[in-house]
Amino acid sequence: MIHFTRSLAFIIAIFISSQVFAHNKVTVIPLFKSAQTEAAFDGANGEVVLTATDTVIRTVVMNVPSAGVIIANASGYMDLNNLASSYARCSITKDSTNIDFNAAIISGGHNSQNRLIPFGATRGFDITEAGEVTFRLVCNEYSGTTDISDANLTVMFFPN
Repeated sequence: MIHFTRSLAFIIAIFISSQVFAHNKVTVIPLFKSAQTEAAFDGANGEVVLTATDTVIRTVVMNVPSAGVIIANASGYMDLNNLASSYARCSITKDSTNIDFNAAIISGGHNSQNRLIPFGATRGFDITEAGEVTFRLVCNEYSGTTDISDANLTVMFFPN
C-alpha cells in the first residue's frame, strides 16, 4: 500500500505542478501555457499501395508561435500481400521523400497469423524558432507487396 500511495502522490504532484517529465531527458514542459499549445492531424480511412519509392501518406503543416517541442504520432496498419514475405517501413519525418533510421519497420508473410499488421510510431522534434513546420508520414516497400491503410498523423506543439 505504501508503494501505491507514493506512486499516486507522484502522479498527483505532476498534475498539480502542471509539468510533464520526459524519461531519460531533462526536458520539462510546463502545461500552463496552454494558450500557445497547438495540435493538428491528418487521417482518413483508405488504402495506399506502397512501392519501392518513398511515398508521403499523411502531411501536417503547423505554424508554431515560438520555440518548443513537437511530439508527432503516427498509426495505421499494413496489409502484407506477398505469399512469401513482405517488408515495409514508415517514418515520421520533416523531409518529404526520405525514410530515416527512426522508422517503424514491418515484415512478415501472407497468412492468417500476420497479414494485417498494426503499426504505431512516436517521435519528438526540437523547434528552435517560430514559423511554419511540416511533418510527414513517409512509407515505402522494401520487398514483397504491401498496402498501408487507415493511416493517421497527429502533431502536438508545446512551447518552451
